[in-house]
Amino acid sequence: MLVGETAREFGILVLVFAPLDTLFQSSGPRGAIVGFLVAMALIFIVVGIILEAWKQRM
Repeated sequence: MLVGETAREFGILVLVFAPLDTLFQSSGPRGAIVGFLVAMALIFIVVGIILEAWKQRM
C-alpha cells in the first residue's frame, strides 16, 4: 500500500511543480518536454491509485 501512495504522491508533485518550474525559468524546457512530464505524472497517479485499490481488495 505504501508503494501506491508513494507513486501517487510523486505523480502529483511532478504534475504541479514541473509546469510551474517552466513558467519561472526564462530558458527552461518548453512544449514537448513539459507535456512528457505531465503525461508521466498522470501515469504515476493512475498506477498509484490502481495499486492502492488492488491492495485493499486483497
